[in-house]
Amino acid sequence: MDKKDLMLLIHSARKGDVSAFGSLYEEYSSGLYKFAFWYLKNPDDAEDAVQNCVLNAFQKIGSVRKPEAFRSWFFQILANACRDILRDKQKRGDLSLEDADAPVFDNYEDGSFTRMLSALNDEDRRIVTLSVVGEFNSREISRLMGINENTVRSKLSRSLKKIREQYQTV
Repeated sequence: MDKKDLMLLIHSARKGDVSAFGSLYEEYSSGLYKFAFWYLKNPDDAEDAVQNCVLNAFQKIGSVRKPEAFRSWFFQILANACRDILRDKQKRGDLSLEDADAPVFDNYEDGSFTRMLSALNDEDRRIVTLSVVGEFNSREISRLMGINENTVRSKLSRSLKKIREQYQTV
């Protein structure tokens, strides 16, 4: 979908057009699920996070001030939904910090890429996930995370270098 069509959908959704919001969800649904799955490492939790995100986004769509920032806004709601699920699981005792770093599905049969990603701290893992899975650029990641754009670029560069170095030893 081109940018002009997206902007029209966002404007319509902000005015309460449920169909327009549904079309926006269709446009981003795959990326939302991928991000949630990488973040939560559990398909059921990922589906719950996306569902919570979509409900929250639908309720707050009127608050989107800059339509060009819709994608970042949508993914920020999802990141918050993912953190809420992890926090709830930890409170219930269903999740330890070690479990949060457990290997998940990736393109390597042995799960090595996911283990490499899990070796990063939470902030660096989130930056890499937003970049690689969410396909956000450094400016968008900076806005989402509230950190300097240059910091995002340097952390991303260092994290990807660390992953490459680990990959070469696998």
